[in-house]
Amino acid sequence: MDAKPEGTGRAGPDIEADFAFALKGGGTLFAGRLFTWGIRFGIAVMLARLLGASGYGVYNLALSVAAIAAILPLLGLDTAILRYTAIFAGRGDWFAVRTNLRLMLRISLAVSLLVTVGLVAGAESVAGGLLHDRRLAPLVMISALMVPTLVLNIQLGAALRGLRRIGHEVLADQVAQPLIRLGLLLLLVIVGLTVSQALLAWTVASLAATALLAFFVIRALPHGGRGDGVRLSTRELVQFSGPVFLSSVVMKSGHQLQTILLGALSTVSAVGVFTVATNVNLIGSLFHSSLVSASMPLFAAAQDRENRSALVKLYQLTSKWSLTLNLPIFLLVVAYPQALLAMFGSEFAAGALALTILAAANLVNAATGMSGAVLDMTGYTRWKLLNAIVSVALGIALNLLLVPSLGLVGAAIAVLAVTAGTNILPLTEVLLLVRASPYNRAFLKPLAAGAAALVASIGVRMLLGGAGEIVQAAAGIPALLIAYCLVLFGLGIDDDDRLVLGPVRDRFLRRRRRNDRGQPPAQSSNEPSQARRPGA
Repeated sequence: MDAKPEGTGRAGPDIEADFAFALKGGGTLFAGRLFTWGIRFGIAVMLARLLGASGYGVYNLALSVAAIAAILPLLGLDTAILRYTAIFAGRGDWFAVRTNLRLMLRISLAVSLLVTVGLVAGAESVAGGLLHDRRLAPLVMISALMVPTLVLNIQLGAALRGLRRIGHEVLADQVAQPLIRLGLLLLLVIVGLTVSQALLAWTVASLAATALLAFFVIRALPHGGRGDGVRLSTRELVQFSGPVFLSSVVMKSGHQLQTILLGALSTVSAVGVFTVATNVNLIGSLFHSSLVSASMPLFAAAQDRENRSALVKLYQLTSKWSLTLNLPIFLLVVAYPQALLAMFGSEFAAGALALTILAAANLVNAATGMSGAVLDMTGYTRWKLLNAIVSVALGIALNLLLVPSLGLVGAAIAVLAVTAGTNILPLTEVLLLVRASPYNRAFLKPLAAGAAALVASIGVRMLLGGAGEIVQAAAGIPALLIAYCLVLFGLGIDDDDRLVLGPVRDRFLRRRRRNDRGQPPAQSSNEPSQARRPGA
């Protein structure tokens, strides 16, 4: 199953179809995550104002407890579900898809229930150690209830991506869940919102998303099926998922430890401000993470076909467009951090410098390509574990060194240093192991457009130097985006751009012709064709 991508098959039409799917799937995920970000942003503003920096900090610490507790039950099987579902579905072996999916879901669900029981039993100890108050044990118990839904949502979402049903994952997890959460919170505001009520709203919304995701997975799997009915052996699962699990434990714990260390070494209010800065900056990573998620099953399929040229080309295309679409967002955050934080209230203005540094970390992440996803989907998961250990060790050391003296800014510097240092590792490993680099001359175009956009933004600031931050942002943001787009397209359309713009143009023309003739829309390419469904 883990043969290395040594084949020399041509990219050919497959890469065009795969890249079109990656873009469409990435665009769908991006739209869903952007919608979720918008809802989360609104919720963050509401909770920050109603609960204050301290209450909002406690709320996020409780969520961190749930996120850390959910790491163990995943067991690295979410990545295994994505990879093997994509491979078996590509072969048309639906029996193997169903058999192995059930096996992995049952294992994780059983472990998640055990973790929930353990967290409830130790709620007072956790509350005293992390929330600095044993009386907050009920918040930890609510966090424990989140664990099974967190685990199932991640794994069911991975299954839908492997089945190329990204739209269904987005609908359940990125649209329905945040809307339900927002609706519940608005109802609770009427009676007087508390931290525990906010956490309960989160739990109920997550449970609703679990039910919807399960429904979509069941509906996506054809009845019956052909194929060899391959059942993954315990050894094969452990060999693949073991390193993924250990690296996930290290990485996800490290991400949550960022919040916990800040609370322990600084103040709970600092956690609230840092979380707000992180939420504002989240939009900068949305398209990159969406494109990564959509591309992973394609990397797995290319590796299974031993089509190295297709894998390398897809690696370069997705990496270039990740940078292209992230660069203007980075420039916006760097140019107008005060204006972006102003809506949260005056006590959150202290996060402006931290926000700028976090934006730089996101840009570094986007600029180093899809190397982590390529390592996972080509079977080099042991290297991912090594990278995770280095990342978290460096992160803990830098937080312990910088947070006591620099607070928020120290935490942000630690994030930037860890991101820069540890993204070089998978980039180098893919270069050596897969013999692939994400970079080519096409990367120069977005860099030139970014430089022009930055000059335009500086020019607007100079012209409106006496105006307030909000006025400068209102004039400068459109100028920055227009300058970026004009230079980007002014430098010409190359073959890579045509792979992106061609399907967009063709889709627009097909829709226009159908509308002219009054025909219904064609079946989405996100859906498997009837020819691939056994017995159709």
